[in-house]
Amino acid sequence: MLRGRGRFVDDIVLPGVLQVAFVRSPHAHALIRSVSKTAALSAPGVHAVLTLDDLAPVLAQRRMLRHSNSGTPLDRVWAFALADGEVSYVGEAVALVVADDRYLAEDAAALVEIDYETLPAAADCRQAVKPNAPAVRR
Repeated sequence: MLRGRGRFVDDIVLPGVLQVAFVRSPHAHALIRSVSKTAALSAPGVHAVLTLDDLAPVLAQRRMLRHSNSGTPLDRVWAFALADGEVSYVGEAVALVVADDRYLAEDAAALVEIDYETLPAAADCRQAVKPNAPAVRR
């Protein structure tokens, strides 16, 4: 590394490898009314813009399946691969953009238009445990 000979995964260029950028929620809690992919799909070098509904046919289930250290399935508490109709934290991945390189993918991700209906959010754990506090998810 000190001699400038270090290699990182991003330094390895293989022919035909595409890059992905994620479109992330700016809201702590919101319903996803619609996702418009048109502008992103027309951007140069973009191959696909995918949501959970697009991925569902090739997924075993919509949630990522994990097991605890004891082997107990965590299928009811683990996250979705991408947001499933609502977001429950800022930065939750809603869609992904596949493009020829990372820069094109990031630029196209900024073109994906998402119509959100903002919902009350629980931002403080001390407030979240109070009666009638906003739910994290519907």
